[in-house]
Amino acid sequence: MIAIQIIEVPAGEAPGWVREEWVGCILPAELVGATWAKGVRTGAPHVFPFGTWYWVAWERAVRALESQGKGEAADWWRSTPHPPDEYLLFRIEECKVVPPD
Repeated sequence: MIAIQIIEVPAGEAPGWVREEWVGCILPAELVGATWAKGVRTGAPHVFPFGTWYWVAWERAVRALESQGKGEAADWWRSTPHPPDEYLLFRIEECKVVPPD
């Protein structure tokens, strides 16, 4: 597992203000390649065959938002339906790796 910092507003179905709150957050992540996902609002499947993505466990991501002073965005994510083992995806271009302490 690595730590990433979100440096660009991520793509996705969440409202713009919620996606903007990710910028600056540091998250524990796993690196993956091609994958599929579903939209947070519509549940529509999306296939992401190209590029590299970071996966962040949903609960860890939402706790990170909250602990980094972005509670309204964390509350929005908690109001969405999700399985407990779900992940959020961030494009590699939206992130930078944070070196270990």
